[in-house]
Amino acid sequence: MPSLVGRENLLRKVRFPRLVVPLSVALTCFFNLCMNLIVVFIFILASGVSPMWSWLELPVLLALLVTISAGVGMLLSALYVRFRDIQPIWDVVCQVLFYASLILIPIEKLQEHKGDVLGIPLLHIWLVNPVADLMQQYRHALLGAPSSSTVGFVNGTHGGINVLAAAGGWADLAIPIGIVVLVVVAGFWVFNKSAPSIAENL
Repeated sequence: MPSLVGRENLLRKVRFPRLVVPLSVALTCFFNLCMNLIVVFIFILASGVSPMWSWLELPVLLALLVTISAGVGMLLSALYVRFRDIQPIWDVVCQVLFYASLILIPIEKLQEHKGDVLGIPLLHIWLVNPVADLMQQYRHALLGAPSSSTVGFVNGTHGGINVLAAAGGWADLAIPIGIVVLVVVAGFWVFNKSAPSIAENL
């Protein structure tokens, strides 16, 4: 978010495509994530998990995560130039996204929960969040599927079910996919519209 404001002097003095700034931040975070994943893979292999074909999904999942991050980065960095009040709002949104992204709660626990909101199962509400879908698919790709079934809660499994099986099909993933497309398109459009006047507004 503060990537443009933090480079105010550079933006005022040098003419270059403004889009480079948020994309360079997203790329830097991507490299840091890749370095951290090396450590994760060392621990996974040391825990006795054998390499699996599902690991080939990881580059695609990483690309999706970087795409979402870049879209959000473009949108927030352009808005932050004019509206500095969005920082505390985004801090709260980040906390909500963290707890709503299946990082701390296994998807199997949500499957056990039979409650619903307005007739919609809690699991389906949770999977509207594209970050939750990505986190679940990461878990599935890294650790494999439950041993006896790809649908339903299975005791004693170390992996997770495929997010497609959890959601119930591609139709149920249309909303999170639409959110990703909307965020990236909106971020690109808002940034491009703001780019010519960014230096002046700083």
